[in-house]
Amino acid sequence: DMDQALRGLGGVGIAFLQPVSGTTFDTRIVRVQVVVRRVLNNEVANIQNVRLNGDPLPRSLWEPTAVVDVQRKTITLDFAVTLPGEGRHTISVEAIGQDGVSGSNSTRIIAKAHVQNAGLAMFATPYNISLTPEEIFGNDALLARYIPAEGAYARYSTANPDPRASFNPPGVAVRPDGSNSPTPPRGIGYFLRTTSPAFILGDVPVDTNTAYLIPLQEGWNMIGNPFPFNVPWAACEVEIVGAGGQAQRISLQEAADREFIRLQIYRYVPLTGEYTWRTAPLGELIAWQAHWVRALKPCTLVVPPVGASRSRTDQSPRVAPEQSDGWLVRLIARSGDREDANNLIGTATSASDELGREDVEKPPAFKSYLAVNILDQRTRAALAQDIRRNARRAQRWE
Repeated sequence: DMDQALRGLGGVGIAFLQPVSGTTFDTRIVRVQVVVRRVLNNEVANIQNVRLNGDPLPRSLWEPTAVVDVQRKTITLDFAVTLPGEGRHTISVEAIGQDGVSGSNSTRIIAKAHVQNAGLAMFATPYNISLTPEEIFGNDALLARYIPAEGAYARYSTANPDPRASFNPPGVAVRPDGSNSPTPPRGIGYFLRTTSPAFILGDVPVDTNTAYLIPLQEGWNMIGNPFPFNVPWAACEVEIVGAGGQAQRISLQEAADREFIRLQIYRYVPLTGEYTWRTAPLGELIAWQAHWVRALKPCTLVVPPVGASRSRTDQSPRVAPEQSDGWLVRLIARSGDREDANNLIGTATSASDELGREDVEKPPAFKSYLAVNILDQRTRAALAQDIRRNARRAQRWE
């Protein structure tokens, strides 16, 4: 139908840049970006309605965001919409085209709360939380946060609500890059113990175009993934104070070479109650999980908004480099459904008898009744992996 085809040249075109249809969100507030082309007279008034689940949204919500490009004959809307709760939702736009005929388009999304299972886990959230821990997890929940300067855990419970382990602890400077306003609990890690599952929907969406800064103190630091997706550990950087007091960003490898940070990223395995680790360039910061990072000097971890390509996490630890010139033995202890299996001793020509890069320290335990620690000969530090120089002599591990 040639006549109908030519009429289509003047018809309105509506394209959603975000949210992409079929996307699942774990937050109630969703950013909407839509481009409307060939609107009658390029007038915003000819965008008739923006609807959520069939109900019109107030024009005051989206109309002030309209940007008109007369040359390209487009109108761009960019606004946030609050979903009523979990479930499937439809956002639609209707407008009158240059041919005087109205048209519409829609995108369909799913809101699904993050489920935090009952039991003990290392927990983190990418969203700001306005509720108290007991309002989310129940009155019998326990939150614990490690304080590096004290070498001990601060604990928050209904009976003893220590603010240092709350969702807004004092003196914590976790924040988006370029901002001086802290946004905890985003970027902070906790041990969480609950007796029943919790369902968490974020209130405010995360800016996935801006990196996030997590200050690290000397010692063990519990950090949280600040994004709702896995982030490659090797993509992170370390910010230090360089010459002249200027901030300088370096790679994880350089930070390790300059003894600012260890290359391992650790996480807790609830199923067995043990720690596992990966060594950069391997490893990921897992969404909604806390991790251990060991800093040797105060510095700042820079987490970029880069998603990891893998969806499943390998729970096996990263062992020593090449073992063809040495040997490696894995030590495993089990009791009931608990185990501590990530303990390794061995030798390699490239290794040193001192505490070196091949050696892996063990993070502080939390309520563990089953643990294997390999004690360093000199520092007496608890190790998960101790690789020594390959030599024709007897070796003894404790």
